[in-house]
Amino acid sequence: MKRMLLCVIAAALLLFLSACSKDEPVDIFANADPDYCLYFSWFDGKEGLSGAFYAERYEIVEELKKVKATLAPDFTPDKMTYPVYALDPTEKNGGSLPFLWTNGYIITGDGTAYHLKYDFSKLQKKGFSYGYTREILSVAELPNGFRLVQSNGVWEKTCLTKAQDEASPEGILLQVTARNDEKLSLKLENATSKTWTYGEPYTLQVLLDGDWYSVPIMTSDLYDFTLVAYILEPGQSKDLSCPLTPYGKLPAGQYRIRKEVSSDDPYAGSKDYAVFAEFTVD
Repeated sequence: MKRMLLCVIAAALLLFLSACSKDEPVDIFANADPDYCLYFSWFDGKEGLSGAFYAERYEIVEELKKVKATLAPDFTPDKMTYPVYALDPTEKNGGSLPFLWTNGYIITGDGTAYHLKYDFSKLQKKGFSYGYTREILSVAELPNGFRLVQSNGVWEKTCLTKAQDEASPEGILLQVTARNDEKLSLKLENATSKTWTYGEPYTLQVLLDGDWYSVPIMTSDLYDFTLVAYILEPGQSKDLSCPLTPYGKLPAGQYRIRKEVSSDDPYAGSKDYAVFAEFTVD
């Protein structure tokens, strides 16, 4: 009886400590290294911009480290409101440390959500002081933005970037020969009289309400390709394998893979084109 009572007390203590730890403020920016550029992005539902702070980076990082966060287990993507802000400082070990903020919530690179009160709009108003800036067209293009593009296993169309219209070259054929959750098996065929080249990179697009949208890579880790050009001679075909794991679990729908191919024209020089192959996810 005494042993059972001790077990009950120990379990209650663990629950109490766990509940306290959930509400305990933490410094989620502790590992941010101010010696490197501080990358910052924003999107307000219509337009956005990405750039970097340099001279101001020490002041900004030190200010952020004073702002404490508390765990937010209630966060779901449907709680997103505009504007959405993203920070991407360098971690002390040299890696990327992405954060995404919306509606009082901040999501870290591992997907943990916290409550955080901070006026990120003042960083937007500062203007960027280092390097080049890049236009942001959707939430999906923000660092860690992929956390907001799905809700209950369905794509949030307004959070994605619409794909550009591209004409494929005649005689270059791409088809899916097999698919599982981990990869696509493809055949790329050259039915022309020219020699073409292609590389390893590829992207995915999803069809939503009659339009194609770019599918973001669903991971905070960079997915690097080997930059090499492969030759595709006239009449030749090549079997290709493209991993799907960087895109996470794909909701049901119609998809297509996009690959770039190039041809050297003696009159017009080198030209880049895109070829597509569609597949369905049930």
